[in-house]
Amino acid sequence: KQWYQRRVRGSFPDSCFIYRRPGFDMSFDPNSNVSDNLEILQNYLKIILHKQVKEYSEVLVYDLSSVVQSYAELVFYEKYVEMMSAYRKKEINLFSSCTQIMIKTMSLLDEILSLFPLKSLPCHEDSVRSFAKLVNDNPEKLVHDQRLQLTTWGYNNEVLDYAFKMWSGLLNNYYKLRWEVFFDFLQLSLFKNIPFDQDGYELKVNEVERKFVMKGSSANCISWDEQSISKLAQLINTLLLLQNSV
Repeated sequence: KQWYQRRVRGSFPDSCFIYRRPGFDMSFDPNSNVSDNLEILQNYLKIILHKQVKEYSEVLVYDLSSVVQSYAELVFYEKYVEMMSAYRKKEINLFSSCTQIMIKTMSLLDEILSLFPLKSLPCHEDSVRSFAKLVNDNPEKLVHDQRLQLTTWGYNNEVLDYAFKMWSGLLNNYYKLRWEVFFDFLQLSLFKNIPFDQDGYELKVNEVERKFVMKGSSANCISWDEQSISKLAQLINTLLLLQNSV
């Protein structure tokens, strides 16, 4: 019962941030800091780019995706704090820069995680469709049910973000869209010098959530191939550059 109530109230593990519904004064208490994650991530990059390394275990690759995720969460939260401070101080340029970096972070992380089938919603949806055909069930109904479980659980937001998965497909087409709605309402408040429209925001973000549950996304599952390592390294290096963008 306590576990269910925590979900109803929107309480999340300390390591969660990006995939929570956006709002004011959001807390985040990670177990590490940006500099530690940066060092670990750079060491992983050295390993995967070493010319003598020809094969990569699934464990190493999966661990790398987790390190990237942790680093992105920390950078994202730092920009969230800066962004909210800029909003309250009415520093429009800093506010806009922070929101752009946060959006770019989510887009890059989505692209990075799309290279890992275990962290790709399109890949999981393909598996669900295959299973549905095996048991003579409706593939799209099961895919819809999966999206429902991963997000709003029901149709009245009883248990929001039930599974809180950091997966490609969810990032670009669900979490990022919610953050963009939050940014739009903050920007409207800032530019017009009016109070934040909480009721309007909740209506709009509910619309975004339901649209995703009903329609999903058109992304495809990407298979790991010989080009994946070089593409992964390029994307991670781009992500690393974002930290000092403001």
